[in-house]
Amino acid sequence: MTTVLVSYTTSWDTTFVARRSADHPNYPKANPRSDCNAKKVQGVVVTYRAARDWIGEDRLVFDIFFPGGAQRHVEVAVNVK
Repeated sequence: MTTVLVSYTTSWDTTFVARRSADHPNYPKANPRSDCNAKKVQGVVVTYRAARDWIGEDRLVFDIFFPGGAQRHVEVAVNVK
């Protein structure tokens, strides 16, 4: 099971949700894995919604922990207009 741990957002009242989902991959046709695009695969969807009336820069920081023990630290800069 993949786990996402949210550790930081800049603005108050920001909604930042990670949930399990299934979707089709989107490999380019030239990629040897492009046949996988026909089947849904399990994954995690991360959704961001800025706080009401928030305009400006925001930053999201989260860690992803994969079933095999690997970890990925992710930082995303967001410009809300």
